[in-house]
Amino acid sequence: MGSAVAFNAKRKGILSFVNLTGTISNTTTITNLYWGMNISEYDEEQWYGDPNKLAKMIAGNYPKVYYNNLKALQLDSSTNLNPSFVLSHYNKLVNKK
Repeated sequence: MGSAVAFNAKRKGILSFVNLTGTISNTTTITNLYWGMNISEYDEEQWYGDPNKLAKMIAGNYPKVYYNNLKALQLDSSTNLNPSFVLSHYNKLVNKK
């Protein structure tokens, strides 16, 4: 799911809201969701691309970059997440420029 959000953001998609009510049960799951938003050119070629081009990629195609254009992430109240978790703060931490 995280990679889908990242690929959408990288390609200037319109996905800005995700409802994950009932699917996130712990902090590990949400952490994995956000780590999935770190993608490389290699990951993108695996997702969309041509296997021949993928085989020719070099080390410069492997560094991961964080992409996320979500404005809202809906979670239900039964999740055991840190109540101070704020999506925009997380985005600022991983997008230090």
